[in-house]
Amino acid sequence: MKGFTSIATSVTPTTTITTTENGTTATFLYPCMATVVDGCYVKKNAGARSHKTGLSAGMWAFIVLLMSSFASVLAADLETSSVLKYDNMTSAIDSITDMVVADPSATLYTIQVDDQIIGISNFTVEYPSNITKRWDASNAPLGASWTQHQTAQQGTWWSTWYPASCVHQNGYGGEPILVQLTQSTSYSATWSAGFSVNYGTEASLSIGYSTTETNTVSESETYTVPAYSYGQVWQQQLMVWQDQQHQHCHKYNYGKHGIKCGAWSAYVRGNLPVKNGQSFGWSTGYDKMDFSSCGGGT
Repeated sequence: MKGFTSIATSVTPTTTITTTENGTTATFLYPCMATVVDGCYVKKNAGARSHKTGLSAGMWAFIVLLMSSFASVLAADLETSSVLKYDNMTSAIDSITDMVVADPSATLYTIQVDDQIIGISNFTVEYPSNITKRWDASNAPLGASWTQHQTAQQGTWWSTWYPASCVHQNGYGGEPILVQLTQSTSYSATWSAGFSVNYGTEASLSIGYSTTETNTVSESETYTVPAYSYGQVWQQQLMVWQDQQHQHCHKYNYGKHGIKCGAWSAYVRGNLPVKNGQSFGWSTGYDKMDFSSCGGGT
Protein backbone atom coordinates (compact mmCIF):
# COMPACT_ATOMS: atom_id res chain seq x y z
CA MET A 1 0.00 0.00 0.00
CA LYS A 2 1.21 3.51 -0.73
CA GLY A 3 1.88 5.70 2.32
CA PHE A 4 2.28 2.96 4.92
CA THR A 5 4.52 -0.06 5.11
CA SER A 6 4.19 -2.94 7.56
CA ILE A 7 6.10 -6.11 8.29
CA ALA A 8 4.89 -8.99 10.47
CA THR A 9 7.22 -11.93 11.01
CA SER A 10 4.51 -14.21 12.44
CA VAL A 11 1.29 -14.09 14.42
CA THR A 12 2.87 -15.17 17.71
CA PRO A 13 3.46 -13.13 20.88
CA THR A 14 6.93 -12.29 19.52
CA THR A 15 5.61 -10.76 16.30
CA THR A 16 7.15 -7.41 15.36
CA ILE A 17 5.14 -4.84 13.45
CA THR A 18 7.06 -1.98 11.86
CA THR A 19 5.09 0.96 10.51
CA THR A 20 6.47 4.03 8.73
CA GLU A 21 4.82 7.39 8.06
CA ASN A 22 6.57 10.48 6.72
CA GLY A 23 9.97 9.13 7.68
CA THR A 24 8.95 8.25 11.26
CA THR A 25 9.16 4.57 12.18
CA ALA A 26 7.69 2.76 15.19
CA THR A 27 8.21 -0.90 16.05
CA PHE A 28 5.92 -2.92 18.31
CA LEU A 29 5.70 -6.41 19.70
CA TYR A 30 2.40 -8.23 19.28
CA PRO A 31 0.12 -8.95 21.07
CA CYS A 32 -0.31 -5.65 22.87
CA MET A 33 -3.13 -3.62 24.40
CA ALA A 34 -4.36 -1.03 21.89
CA THR A 35 -7.14 1.54 21.64
CA VAL A 36 -7.83 4.25 19.07
CA VAL A 37 -7.48 6.94 21.74
CA ASP A 38 -4.39 5.70 23.55
CA GLY A 39 -2.45 4.18 20.70
CA CYS A 40 -0.69 0.84 20.98
CA TYR A 41 1.57 0.02 23.88
CA VAL A 42 2.99 -3.24 25.17
CA LYS A 43 2.32 -4.93 28.50
CA LYS A 44 4.27 -8.01 29.65
CA ASN A 45 6.57 -7.73 26.63
CA ALA A 46 9.90 -6.51 27.98
CA GLY A 47 12.06 -4.43 25.70
CA ALA A 48 9.26 -3.13 23.51
CA ARG A 49 8.80 0.55 22.85
CA SER A 50 6.31 2.45 25.00
CA HIS A 51 3.18 3.99 23.50
CA LYS A 52 2.71 7.46 22.06
CA THR A 53 5.72 8.20 19.85
CA GLY A 54 4.15 11.30 18.37
CA LEU A 55 2.69 9.55 15.34
CA SER A 56 -0.51 10.74 13.71
CA ALA A 57 -3.97 9.51 14.64
CA GLY A 58 -4.24 7.93 11.20
CA MET A 59 -1.10 5.91 11.80
CA TRP A 60 -2.39 4.70 15.17
CA ALA A 61 -5.67 3.72 13.55
CA PHE A 62 -3.75 1.75 10.93
CA ILE A 63 -1.75 -0.06 13.64
CA VAL A 64 -4.94 -0.89 15.55
CA LEU A 65 -6.42 -2.35 12.36
CA LEU A 66 -3.36 -4.56 11.94
CA MET A 67 -3.68 -5.76 15.54
CA SER A 68 -7.33 -6.66 14.97
CA SER A 69 -6.43 -8.64 11.87
CA PHE A 70 -3.72 -10.61 13.64
CA ALA A 71 -6.05 -11.37 16.56
CA SER A 72 -8.53 -12.87 14.09
CA VAL A 73 -5.79 -15.01 12.58
CA LEU A 74 -4.78 -16.31 15.99
CA ALA A 75 -8.38 -17.22 16.81
CA ALA A 76 -8.77 -19.05 13.50
CA ASP A 77 -5.57 -21.00 14.14
CA LEU A 78 -7.27 -22.72 17.06
CA GLU A 79 -9.72 -24.57 14.83
CA THR A 80 -9.94 -28.31 15.34
CA SER A 81 -8.10 -30.45 12.83
CA SER A 82 -9.68 -33.55 11.23
CA VAL A 83 -6.35 -35.40 11.08
CA LEU A 84 -6.62 -39.11 11.98
CA LYS A 85 -3.74 -40.42 14.12
CA TYR A 86 -2.21 -43.91 13.77
CA ASP A 87 0.80 -45.82 15.09
CA ASN A 88 1.94 -46.95 11.63
CA MET A 89 0.94 -46.88 7.96
CA THR A 90 -0.39 -50.45 7.95
CA SER A 91 -2.97 -49.73 10.65
CA ALA A 92 -3.82 -46.44 8.93
CA ILE A 93 -4.51 -48.09 5.56
CA ASP A 94 -6.49 -50.91 7.19
CA SER A 95 -8.65 -48.34 9.01
CA ILE A 96 -9.18 -46.23 5.88
CA THR A 97 -10.09 -49.39 3.95
CA ASP A 98 -12.86 -50.13 6.45
CA MET A 99 -14.15 -46.55 6.16
CA VAL A 100 -14.16 -46.63 2.36
CA VAL A 101 -15.97 -50.00 2.34
CA ALA A 102 -18.64 -48.37 4.52
CA ASP A 103 -18.71 -45.19 2.40
CA PRO A 104 -17.16 -45.57 -1.08
CA SER A 105 -17.66 -41.86 -1.84
CA ALA A 106 -15.06 -40.89 0.79
CA THR A 107 -11.62 -41.05 -0.84
CA LEU A 108 -9.79 -38.11 0.79
CA TYR A 109 -8.13 -38.44 4.20
CA THR A 110 -5.42 -36.73 6.22
CA ILE A 111 -3.52 -38.87 8.71
CA GLN A 112 -0.69 -38.51 11.20
CA VAL A 113 1.89 -41.27 11.67
CA ASP A 114 4.50 -40.40 14.29
CA ASP A 115 5.08 -36.67 13.69
CA GLN A 116 4.37 -36.70 9.96
CA ILE A 117 1.15 -35.33 8.44
CA ILE A 118 0.23 -37.37 5.34
CA GLY A 119 -2.50 -36.81 2.76
CA ILE A 120 -4.38 -39.69 1.15
CA SER A 121 -6.36 -39.19 -2.08
CA ASN A 122 -7.94 -41.36 -4.80
CA PHE A 123 -8.25 -44.23 -2.33
CA THR A 124 -9.61 -47.32 -4.10
CA VAL A 125 -10.39 -50.64 -2.42
CA GLU A 126 -9.35 -53.79 -4.29
CA TYR A 127 -11.48 -56.88 -3.62
CA PRO A 128 -10.17 -60.44 -4.14
CA SER A 129 -11.13 -61.89 -7.52
CA ASN A 130 -12.47 -65.07 -5.87
CA ILE A 131 -14.56 -63.34 -3.23
CA THR A 132 -17.45 -65.41 -1.81
CA LYS A 133 -20.45 -64.78 0.38
CA ARG A 134 -18.43 -66.08 3.34
CA TRP A 135 -15.62 -63.60 2.77
CA ASP A 136 -14.40 -61.78 5.87
CA ALA A 137 -11.73 -59.09 6.11
CA SER A 138 -10.06 -60.88 9.03
CA ASN A 139 -9.12 -63.94 6.94
CA ALA A 140 -8.84 -62.33 3.50
CA PRO A 141 -7.62 -58.71 3.81
CA LEU A 142 -8.58 -56.29 1.08
CA GLY A 143 -6.04 -54.57 -1.11
CA ALA A 144 -6.01 -50.88 -1.94
CA SER A 145 -4.33 -48.24 -4.08
CA TRP A 146 -4.02 -44.54 -3.39
CA THR A 147 -2.02 -41.36 -3.91
CA GLN A 148 0.03 -40.23 -0.93
CA HIS A 149 0.99 -36.60 -0.25
CA GLN A 150 3.60 -35.02 2.01
CA THR A 151 4.73 -31.46 2.68
CA ALA A 152 8.45 -31.11 2.05
CA GLN A 153 8.56 -27.50 3.27
CA GLN A 154 6.23 -24.58 3.95
CA GLY A 155 6.25 -21.02 5.20
CA THR A 156 4.42 -17.69 5.01
CA TRP A 157 4.46 -14.53 2.90
CA TRP A 158 2.38 -11.39 2.46
CA SER A 159 0.67 -10.39 -0.76
CA THR A 160 1.22 -6.94 -2.23
CA TRP A 161 -1.12 -4.15 -1.19
CA TYR A 162 -4.16 -3.60 -3.40
CA PRO A 163 -7.41 -1.57 -3.14
CA ALA A 164 -10.22 -2.75 -0.87
CA SER A 165 -12.56 0.24 -1.40
CA CYS A 166 -13.30 3.03 -3.83
CA VAL A 167 -11.59 6.42 -3.57
CA HIS A 168 -13.42 8.92 -1.32
CA GLN A 169 -12.90 12.66 -1.81
CA ASN A 170 -13.38 15.35 0.81
CA GLY A 171 -15.61 17.74 -1.10
CA TYR A 172 -16.21 20.04 1.88
CA GLY A 173 -12.95 21.96 1.75
CA GLY A 174 -10.98 22.84 4.84
CA GLU A 175 -12.48 20.43 7.40
CA PRO A 176 -11.92 16.66 7.79
CA ILE A 177 -14.97 14.49 7.13
CA LEU A 178 -16.04 10.99 8.18
CA VAL A 179 -16.98 8.46 5.51
CA GLN A 180 -18.66 5.12 6.07
CA LEU A 181 -17.74 2.53 3.47
CA THR A 182 -17.52 -1.18 2.78
CA GLN A 183 -14.02 -2.65 2.75
CA SER A 184 -13.94 -5.95 0.93
CA THR A 185 -11.44 -8.60 -0.11
CA SER A 186 -11.52 -12.03 -1.71
CA TYR A 187 -8.18 -13.80 -2.09
CA SER A 188 -7.94 -17.31 -3.54
CA ALA A 189 -5.37 -20.09 -3.43
CA THR A 190 -3.14 -20.83 -6.40
CA TRP A 191 -1.43 -24.12 -7.12
CA SER A 192 0.25 -26.28 -9.73
CA ALA A 193 -1.02 -29.63 -11.02
CA GLY A 194 -0.63 -32.38 -8.44
CA PHE A 195 -1.05 -30.09 -5.42
CA SER A 196 -3.71 -31.22 -2.92
CA VAL A 197 -5.59 -28.23 -1.50
CA ASN A 198 -7.57 -30.44 0.89
CA TYR A 199 -4.38 -31.87 2.37
CA GLY A 200 -2.63 -28.51 2.27
CA THR A 201 -5.19 -26.85 4.54
CA GLU A 202 -4.62 -29.59 7.12
CA ALA A 203 -0.83 -29.51 6.79
CA SER A 204 -0.72 -25.75 7.39
CA LEU A 205 -2.13 -26.30 10.89
CA SER A 206 1.18 -27.93 11.84
CA ILE A 207 2.86 -24.49 11.60
CA GLY A 208 -0.02 -22.71 13.32
CA TYR A 209 -2.12 -21.36 10.44
CA SER A 210 -5.68 -22.21 9.45
CA THR A 211 -5.92 -21.84 5.66
CA THR A 212 -8.71 -22.02 3.10
CA GLU A 213 -9.19 -22.13 -0.66
CA THR A 214 -10.66 -18.60 -0.66
CA ASN A 215 -10.60 -15.99 2.11
CA THR A 216 -13.52 -13.57 1.65
CA VAL A 217 -14.26 -10.64 3.96
CA SER A 218 -16.68 -7.72 3.54
CA GLU A 219 -17.38 -5.30 6.38
CA SER A 220 -18.48 -1.75 7.11
CA GLU A 221 -15.98 0.75 8.54
CA THR A 222 -15.72 4.50 9.16
CA TYR A 223 -12.63 6.55 8.28
CA THR A 224 -11.54 10.19 8.28
CA VAL A 225 -10.71 11.97 5.02
CA PRO A 226 -8.43 14.97 5.73
CA ALA A 227 -9.22 18.46 4.45
CA TYR A 228 -8.82 18.90 0.69
CA SER A 229 -7.76 15.27 0.36
CA TYR A 230 -8.73 11.77 -0.69
CA GLY A 231 -8.93 8.42 1.13
CA GLN A 232 -9.00 4.75 0.15
CA VAL A 233 -8.78 1.40 1.98
CA TRP A 234 -5.98 -0.93 0.90
CA GLN A 235 -5.52 -4.57 1.79
CA GLN A 236 -2.91 -7.31 1.89
CA GLN A 237 -3.32 -11.04 2.57
CA LEU A 238 -1.23 -13.40 4.70
CA MET A 239 -0.44 -16.56 2.73
CA VAL A 240 1.05 -20.00 3.43
CA TRP A 241 3.25 -21.42 0.68
CA GLN A 242 3.82 -25.17 0.49
CA ASP A 243 6.03 -27.48 -1.52
CA GLN A 244 4.21 -30.82 -1.65
CA GLN A 245 5.25 -34.17 -3.09
CA HIS A 246 3.08 -37.12 -4.08
CA GLN A 247 3.60 -40.80 -4.81
CA HIS A 248 1.40 -43.73 -5.84
CA CYS A 249 1.03 -46.57 -3.34
CA HIS A 250 -0.46 -50.06 -3.33
CA LYS A 251 -1.33 -52.65 -0.72
CA TYR A 252 -1.84 -56.18 -2.02
CA ASN A 253 -4.73 -58.37 -0.88
CA TYR A 254 -2.65 -61.52 -0.71
CA GLY A 255 0.62 -62.72 0.83
CA LYS A 256 2.86 -60.51 2.98
CA HIS A 257 3.91 -57.92 0.45
CA GLY A 258 2.78 -55.04 2.67
CA ILE A 259 2.65 -51.50 1.29
CA LYS A 260 4.66 -50.63 -1.81
CA CYS A 261 5.07 -47.05 -3.03
CA GLY A 262 6.67 -45.44 -6.04
CA ALA A 263 9.17 -42.59 -5.94
CA TRP A 264 8.20 -39.18 -4.62
CA SER A 265 7.41 -36.58 -7.26
CA ALA A 266 9.26 -33.31 -7.72
CA TYR A 267 8.10 -30.40 -5.55
CA VAL A 268 4.65 -29.05 -6.38
CA ARG A 269 4.04 -25.46 -5.19
CA GLY A 270 0.78 -24.14 -3.80
CA ASN A 271 -0.20 -20.91 -2.03
CA LEU A 272 -3.09 -20.89 0.47
CA PRO A 273 -4.71 -17.79 2.04
CA VAL A 274 -4.88 -17.76 5.83
CA LYS A 275 -8.43 -17.57 7.19
CA ASN A 276 -9.07 -14.00 8.38
CA GLY A 277 -5.45 -13.26 7.47
CA GLN A 278 -6.25 -9.97 5.73
CA SER A 279 -4.92 -6.59 6.88
CA PHE A 280 -6.80 -3.41 5.98
CA GLY A 281 -5.06 -0.02 5.92
CA TRP A 282 -6.43 3.50 5.32
CA SER A 283 -4.40 5.62 2.92
CA THR A 284 -4.87 9.34 2.22
CA GLY A 285 -3.49 11.76 -0.35
CA TYR A 286 -4.17 12.14 -4.07
CA ASP A 287 -0.89 10.51 -5.10
CA LYS A 288 -1.66 7.40 -3.02
CA MET A 289 -5.01 6.61 -4.67
CA ASP A 290 -5.91 4.00 -7.28
CA PHE A 291 -8.84 5.62 -9.10
CA SER A 292 -9.20 2.62 -11.42
CA SER A 293 -10.23 0.09 -8.76
CA CYS A 294 -12.62 -0.31 -5.83
CA GLY A 295 -11.30 -3.79 -5.01
CA GLY A 296 -14.79 -5.14 -4.33
CA GLY A 297 -15.61 -2.48 -1.72
CA THR A 298 -17.47 0.82 -1.92
